[in-house]
Amino acid sequence: MELSAREQQLLDFAIGEFGEPLTQFLLAGMGEAKVRPRWRFTITYLDDEGIRIKRTVKVISHEPEDGSSRLPRGRDPLIFLALIRMLITTGQPSDYRMRYELEDVLKILGWADNRRNRHEIDEAVRRYSQMMFSWKMGRVELARNNLSHHSAMQSLISEYGVRDREEGRRVIRVFNEVVFNSNFIEALRQQCLCDVNWNTRHQLTAVVTG
Repeated sequence: MELSAREQQLLDFAIGEFGEPLTQFLLAGMGEAKVRPRWRFTITYLDDEGIRIKRTVKVISHEPEDGSSRLPRGRDPLIFLALIRMLITTGQPSDYRMRYELEDVLKILGWADNRRNRHEIDEAVRRYSQMMFSWKMGRVELARNNLSHHSAMQSLISEYGVRDREEGRRVIRVFNEVVFNSNFIEALRQQCLCDVNWNTRHQLTAVVTG
């Protein structure tokens, strides 16, 4: 997927903040028209002792009964990164709650202000609000930590809301609001999402396996 100058600037910002491997992980689904109902990533890396660690991360959403997917696709990941950038650069609120203008998101992305692009932003927020990461420790990690089982699940967005009003034949957006999961944002900033050290100096790969 070819990026515009503004989109590339946004990607450069994410890489600078979170590192390239984690940014690429967050871009899952970009440019795709159709996506699976679930993603499963196998993440492997070498720890400081040179031991290979393997982590399976499932990315799931609330799947419709018809078997289609509500996971991000197309330009959704860019929209998500734009919102995260707004949260980080405009002064992070204590409750990770942010009201935003669609015009500001469009400006960061360099997109035209039209109904299609505005709707695309709303749809991306809706999809990410229904998305969760689920992961487990592998046998090597369990043994090293003297554990028999360890699993966790994390949402990305805790809640969101939009409000419109009608003025004659026009529909006016009153506000857009998103509340990020605080643990998710802090894990991003520390480059330690899903209990994986994404800032490792050693080999790290994240591959879709199912």
